[in-house]
Amino acid sequence: MDVIKIIAEYTENEEQAITRDMQFKAIPNWDSLTHVQIISELEDIFHISIPIEKIGSINTVGELMETVERFS
Repeated sequence: MDVIKIIAEYTENEEQAITRDMQFKAIPNWDSLTHVQIISELEDIFHISIPIEKIGSINTVGELMETVERFS
């Protein structure tokens, strides 16, 4: 499953509207609850565990993608 696809589903946006360099706050319908839900979903899908102290420092789609890769 693709990280951008998951973000698009949770925020009810088109995949094409979301780019790697987007800050989360620029994504329509993004809030702190969405942030946590998406992280949790990615951990389940990719069978990873992202440290809590790392979660707060992820601010862009690209950083999230790199974090998923790093912990996979």
